[in-house]
Amino acid sequence: SYSVTGVQTCALPISGLAGCRLLNSDGTLQKSAKRLPTVAGNLAQAFFLDRLLFPEDRSSFYYGQEPRRIGYPNGAFMMVRRSALGEMPLLNDDYFMYAEEKDLALKLKHMGYSTYFVPGGEIIHHGGKSTDQMALAMFLELQKSQVKYYKKYHNPLKAFMLNASWWLVLLSNFILNIPLSLVGRYRSRLSLFKTAMIKYPQYMRTL
Repeated sequence: SYSVTGVQTCALPISGLAGCRLLNSDGTLQKSAKRLPTVAGNLAQAFFLDRLLFPEDRSSFYYGQEPRRIGYPNGAFMMVRRSALGEMPLLNDDYFMYAEEKDLALKLKHMGYSTYFVPGGEIIHHGGKSTDQMALAMFLELQKSQVKYYKKYHNPLKAFMLNASWWLVLLSNFILNIPLSLVGRYRSRLSLFKTAMIKYPQYMRTL
């Protein structure tokens, strides 16, 4: 068992899901601990306040000594308690890509299990090597998965608020990338956010 930073109780829920530290191909850090989506979290991201407000958006979070409770891990590496799954499938095939980790973490949370980031483990993740070949298509699949996840777990009003706040994330990143697009490597990012921002309301209506 582990003591978890910031938790005052001795009766912690059983861990059901865990992730470890991910490194890029060059050894730099990939931020792999995620928050389950909230309207407040989306708004913080839209106004670029997430690094100030959320510890898992700061590099120091990943180099502590003890496991820390998180929303869900990056799906590049996860360990799942077999007994927690029961007859439940490991990942939900309602999503083509990208939302399966948070879907699983939320299901386990509803069953009384917690999710942890464990700094004692470390792997190299060569991120984006497959999806970068179809960057726009995969980025749009991410938006579709967001819509499906919000609608699946929330009532229509809450799902609308989550979707609207996520659309603001797309808008703010589009605006940020307008001046940055003067540098060649940012032009593709501008196109990604522009297309996703335009298509997202359509996904909200149809998915």
